[in-house]
Amino acid sequence: MLRFLGCGGAFNAALGTNAAFFTHNGNLYLLDCGETVFERAKLSGLLDSAKEIFVAVTHFHSDHVGSLGTLLGYCYFILKKPATVIYPTDEMKTLMTLMGMPENQYRLLHSLDADGVRLSPVPAKHGDLPAWSYEASCEGETVFYSGDAAEMPSALLDDLSAGRIAHAYLDACDAPESALHLTLNKLLSQVPSALRAKITLMHLNRDFAAFVKAQGFGCATDLLYKGE
Repeated sequence: MLRFLGCGGAFNAALGTNAAFFTHNGNLYLLDCGETVFERAKLSGLLDSAKEIFVAVTHFHSDHVGSLGTLLGYCYFILKKPATVIYPTDEMKTLMTLMGMPENQYRLLHSLDADGVRLSPVPAKHGDLPAWSYEASCEGETVFYSGDAAEMPSALLDDLSAGRIAHAYLDACDAPESALHLTLNKLLSQVPSALRAKITLMHLNRDFAAFVKAQGFGCATDLLYKGE
């Protein structure tokens, strides 16, 4: 269901800042909008071709919101179609004000359920920073996008096994331990082999795609969008 405009961690410039998207009925739905996202979305034609643009934000680290103000400004001033931002609290208004985006130049929703698409925030653990994952549903299929999260939701593996969640896209970090991200060691110990094909790993702090695919996981490097 999801494609990616970038799948790297904050300092993995080669893979671009992590952001996913899908389209439905001519609308574009973005998940995160870090420093490289506006450029890649614009050059690929995704922005200009979309009827409406929605951006769900997981948290306020710059590799997840670094080009959000530019994208919103482009939608408002150039495309003449203000975008919709999805974030669970009104703290987004404060961030947008600091970025020079007044409230009349975009729309803010705390969740989305319209036109056959649902984007529902789920609290995530990412150090001490407020952070959210999202369940994204479209055409009867629901996927889970973790954003940056040090833990999986307790019910996620059961939901994948039962089919309530068709696929999960999970943050992954090659480090011994982390309070900010899911480590590969944790993923390998917690996810049974039978479920790994239903999980795609993203937000790679280095390129370990070959390793995780050998362990049975998918990798977002295979889902990078080139404008095709």
